[in-house]
Amino acid sequence: MFFPTETKTYQKALVLFSWIISGGILALFSHTYGVDVLMADRLDTWAIFFKDHSFWEGFSEQHGPHRVGMLYVFSAIGYALGNGFDSRFDLYVNALVIWATVPLGLWVKYKITRTFNWYDLILPFIITASWQWATLIFNPHIHVMLPLFALLFAGLMVSNQRDNLLLNCALIFAATFSVYALFAALIFVLFQGIRWLLSRRINLLLATVVFTLFSLYLFFYDFRWVTLNSAGHFDVLITLKAPILILSNFFYVPNWLGLLLIVSLILLVLFYFNGFDFKDTKKVTSLFLLSAACSFVFFQSIGRAGDDPIAFSAFRYYTELVLFIWVIAIFAGRINNSLVQSVVFVLFMWVWLQPNNPKHGDWIAYTKDLKELKACVLETEDLNKCNETKKLQVHANPEKSQVVWKWLLLEERKQAHFHAN
Repeated sequence: MFFPTETKTYQKALVLFSWIISGGILALFSHTYGVDVLMADRLDTWAIFFKDHSFWEGFSEQHGPHRVGMLYVFSAIGYALGNGFDSRFDLYVNALVIWATVPLGLWVKYKITRTFNWYDLILPFIITASWQWATLIFNPHIHVMLPLFALLFAGLMVSNQRDNLLLNCALIFAATFSVYALFAALIFVLFQGIRWLLSRRINLLLATVVFTLFSLYLFFYDFRWVTLNSAGHFDVLITLKAPILILSNFFYVPNWLGLLLIVSLILLVLFYFNGFDFKDTKKVTSLFLLSAACSFVFFQSIGRAGDDPIAFSAFRYYTELVLFIWVIAIFAGRINNSLVQSVVFVLFMWVWLQPNNPKHGDWIAYTKDLKELKACVLETEDLNKCNETKKLQVHANPEKSQVVWKWLLLEERKQAHFHAN
């Protein structure tokens, strides 16, 4: 069953109602602020759409140091539903994928804890917090891949299909090519491998390892190593401070309080994993989710060590960092202490109701003023100059993105109308 057996009917109804309302909020936002033109990172990500390509070329397209994988599939569905490159439909699909992670996360949480907690009513609304909008508008699908696959892997680990070789391999392959989900895939293989080794299921272990190596071979085939240059000016101090910056920005608290949260989480982990045994599927799955969330912070801390600290601000990675919310929800549910439950409830409310990031308003203005910006670019062919004139937040590099050329191409093909509702 989806809900714990002892959950009361009205509690089930409240959780379902919260989830439905959160979906309505996402849909309303997408309808109000979605624009039917590729912009910002979407221009760079979907260069493949501007030329003839096979499904595999789209699936294995490299964007930065990662491949796009299911990111391509979801966007292809969005553009197929719309008119050519109508990114309003892409936005709807992205919102739907984010919304679908909620029942998946709740199911994993209930399978591990077997408890209903009042903060479960807040969990569906975490995806409607103010910083979710920036990620939704500017980086469609890119940031949902890690939490989606991490929760899918966790769901497989707590299900009776955990030893299904076909399901294991299918998820590993899709995740390997799906942006940051690669982190979750490798950790999943490690955890499953240890479990199979201890249970002496060597055939499953060898088959999965061989298939994973084959997937990695395809991943690195024709790989453009020049993309791995963001840490060219590696700064050890920034790398050490990065986890604090990332989590304090996510929880919208000062850095010192972010450090205190990290220490509290460590203590919670130590208490939860006291007497850890790899035969305990629930604790193994919990550790997997925590490892997936921490691996993202770790690699971002290294990969962006040469960047400005603003690179660690929450709006960039809000969707991935929601994994920590699921981890905390699971840990608190298993501990089942009233004081811990109350603290977690307040913490989740704070994340949900956090004040708007000042830049958030600028981005929404950008979507509304897109027609004016587009007219300026087509006239001057200078995106940076138009950005300065219109005071709009635009992250695309015109030389890299070939913004003008792509907009002209869209105009020629009449595949976008360049308007916002």
